[in-house]
Amino acid sequence: MLQIKKALCIALLLACGTPIMALSINDGTAPTAWQDLWVNDQVVVQYKYADCDLEAGFDQQWVLLRIENRSNAPLTISWDLQLWFNNACKTCDDANGEYHKSIVVEAGTSVEGHCSLKSNRNLSFFSKFTTRDNRTILTDFKLANLTLN
Repeated sequence: MLQIKKALCIALLLACGTPIMALSINDGTAPTAWQDLWVNDQVVVQYKYADCDLEAGFDQQWVLLRIENRSNAPLTISWDLQLWFNNACKTCDDANGEYHKSIVVEAGTSVEGHCSLKSNRNLSFFSKFTTRDNRTILTDFKLANLTLN
């Protein structure tokens, strides 16, 4: 079922071109291997969940993003990060732009999030705590208004 959902999502996104309105995952799983979120001839956007033993504070599960630029020129990828915690979107009405993300990926390279408080926070975000009770759990996320320039 997940593969069919992804295939339909990718086909729809490829037919639309850029800008993309939203990329979303909410299938009830937390994959720990890289999963395609969006693929075209220029860019591959992937995600995975990782249990992070952070430098400070409680251990957490994060969603990590990886973006590969397959083109021969640098690309700026921008999106609005929409996060659903306990089935309620907490960042959809982001009036101050705090959750608007943008990153430049050089030609023929990739960038990815890591389990570190020092890593690029455009490429990682909180899912849940792993070493304490969870009152708040990420139930869905979207890369809304995704554009390539």
